[in-house]
Amino acid sequence: MNQFPPFINLFNSRPRHEIEIVMARSKPETFDTGDFFLSAGQTSHRAGYIEEGVIRMYHLNEKGEERTLGFAAEGEFVIDMEGYRQRKPSLRNWRALTPVKMIVWEREDMKWIGEQLPGWNLLMNDLVQKVLYNRTIELFEMLEDDATTRYQKFTQRYPHILSRVPLRHVANYLGIAPQSLSRIRQQLTNVDRKINK
Repeated sequence: MNQFPPFINLFNSRPRHEIEIVMARSKPETFDTGDFFLSAGQTSHRAGYIEEGVIRMYHLNEKGEERTLGFAAEGEFVIDMEGYRQRKPSLRNWRALTPVKMIVWEREDMKWIGEQLPGWNLLMNDLVQKVLYNRTIELFEMLEDDATTRYQKFTQRYPHILSRVPLRHVANYLGIAPQSLSRIRQQLTNVDRKINK
């Protein structure tokens, strides 16, 4: 394969033949809006890299209400690490909010790559740890911030996602009512207009 996807740039220090081995064990997959990459109750058996589109992670609380846990878009890996490592059914749903194109590795492929190229396991673990660390920091900040600050930080962190997902999902993720999010957006728009006059 001559043309590698952008995530390979993370591994520029690796020899080309290693990258070719990794890509040879991958497969492209597409998801229509509403399709599941993984649904609650299924055991995670694969990982994916998003080339195009947005996926929402959510679970259902004890009342059957959806609680958005996060979003993933272009340039991000998706894997239910807990379920994958422990071979347990997932507690979360991973669902396409837009049409999605991904590169996917099945468990057997990742095991084989790890056996052939032990250094890749370390690199992938570092990537996963970085994602988990950033997610933890974001969650702690959300506990301390007011609703307006949470929304402002969301727009700074995820400008590439905001315009492509229903605002009800953004509000749900931020822990505020959709009507409150509409008010916050209107207030911030009014402030911007005054500043730019």
